[in-house]
Amino acid sequence: MPGPGDPDGRGHAVVWVTSGKVCVSLTVRKIQTASAAHIHRGTAGTAGPVVVDLAAPSDGTSYSCTRVDRGLAREVARTPAQFYVNVHNAEHPAGAVRGQLHR
Repeated sequence: MPGPGDPDGRGHAVVWVTSGKVCVSLTVRKIQTASAAHIHRGTAGTAGPVVVDLAAPSDGTSYSCTRVDRGLAREVARTPAQFYVNVHNAEHPAGAVRGQLHR
C-alpha cells in the first residue's frame, strides 16, 4: 500500500495522450522540493511500477512530454483509472502527493 504522503501537500496534473507520447502538466504546493515525478501503473490504493518518467515540478510546476510505446499510450488513454501520477521528494520518497488518473 502507498504511504500517506505529505498531509498538507496538494497537486494537480493534466495528462494528454497521443499516439506514442504522454504529456503532463504538473502543479504541486505545500510540499518540500520535488525530486521526481512519474506515472505508475496501479489502481486507487495500490502501489505499482513506474511506466512513464516525468519532469519533477521542483519549483512547483513542470511540463513534460515522454515518448512511450503506442500500446501503453493507448492503454493510458482507454483505462486511465489503472494509472496514477506520483510526485516524490526527500521527505516522502515513496510519494509526497499522488493522484489517480481519470477522464
